[in-house]
Amino acid sequence: MKVQRLYVVYNADSDLWSLLVDVARKLAGRDECPLCTLTHGPTGERAAWKQCKQALKVPVDAVHRDELADELRQIDAPLPFIAVSIGGRPELLLDRVAIEKLRPEGLEQALRERAAVRGYTFPE
Repeated sequence: MKVQRLYVVYNADSDLWSLLVDVARKLAGRDECPLCTLTHGPTGERAAWKQCKQALKVPVDAVHRDELADELRQIDAPLPFIAVSIGGRPELLLDRVAIEKLRPEGLEQALRERAAVRGYTFPE
């Protein structure tokens, strides 16, 4: 089955105060969201993440914990996680444990490999 969309669900809120706290934590080396560390540095999106999004060729929705739609709340996994839309419904792809083991340069490969194990493919 083809992946239709990627949901990147952060363990952080979307408001300005949370953003400032997140930047301060990154600078201090105390980030509480390993997915935030994979996709963003202190000054914005990492180049590896930008390249990953482009290479996967699907829409990517960045979702913060205070923005979770009901369909994503149905996924039984602690934040953060990455899910994909398959047949119009979200499916867990990478959980927190898997995310914690990754480096920014390895995210695309991990997403492709995990998708393949589950019988999913990204567009060519």
